Amino acid sequence: MNGKGTPYHDHSGVKFIGCDCAFYPLRVNQAIGLIANSFRPPRYSPQQWINSPSQIDKMHLRVEDTTYLDIVQKLFVEIPLSNVLPGDLMLTLVVASWSHGAIIVNYPDRVLHAVKGYGVVPSHATREGFWARLPKRYFSIIKDSKTLEGAPCVFDGKRWAKQ
Repeated sequence: MNGKGTPYHDHSGVKFIGCDCAFYPLRVNQAIGLIANSFRPPRYSPQQWINSPSQIDKMHLRVEDTTYLDIVQKLFVEIPLSNVLPGDLMLTLVVASWSHGAIIVNYPDRVLHAVKGYGVVPSHATREGFWARLPKRYFSIIKDSKTLEGAPCVFDGKRWAKQ
């Protein structure tokens, strides 16, 4: 599931119809069998995480909202940059929340992510747009060899392929 060119739409994940930066990685991982199709994230909006009252305390200072990060940490394991492979997830800190996700294609040259107003687009992970200046965290869905049992695709160290 490439999805490049899919329009941006909050809380949606339909290829070529609309998706956001949370649903895009979810749907890709569901398409290759690494996340159960029955998994449904709670209702959210990436803009909600950036602008929510939970991010503004009584002194009107921004505080971290961990909604998206909590979901990612249930499904993925955090990895160091040195272990990043194609198919891994990159999160960036936007305002005060780890609330923007991208799929790593070839780090740092190419990541795919959904951007409001642009849809699913490729970007350089360290030189383009807000990627250049924001802190990043990296996650892999491959926790152990059992993660891949029964998956319709395998990763051979360079690319994903159908079994």
